[in-house]
Amino acid sequence: MNNDLIFINKKEFLAKDAVFSTSAIHSKMYQEKLGSRPKLQLRVSDCNNAIRLWNYCDTDEDREEFVEKIDTMLKHLSKFRRKIGDEFDKEFNDKRFKL
Repeated sequence: MNNDLIFINKKEFLAKDAVFSTSAIHSKMYQEKLGSRPKLQLRVSDCNNAIRLWNYCDTDEDREEFVEKIDTMLKHLSKFRRKIGDEFDKEFNDKRFKL
């Protein structure tokens, strides 16, 4: 992919202070060569596994589909995060994570 045209390329570690964690999120928008269809890619990984979402982004439908994927993930993660806080409080009497 040496000839890629890269528009967005951002990687961030998810547990920045953890010594042994390599979990990360990597977002990218690129074209493999001039004239090819631009692509969006979102990769979430931990030490052993990864999920990757991708779409072309040169049509309205493609862009809408990718944004819908991200929005759905954000909604689900937000609900999951709230439930984790509730369970930590209920099971361990640990209120630090309640939202």
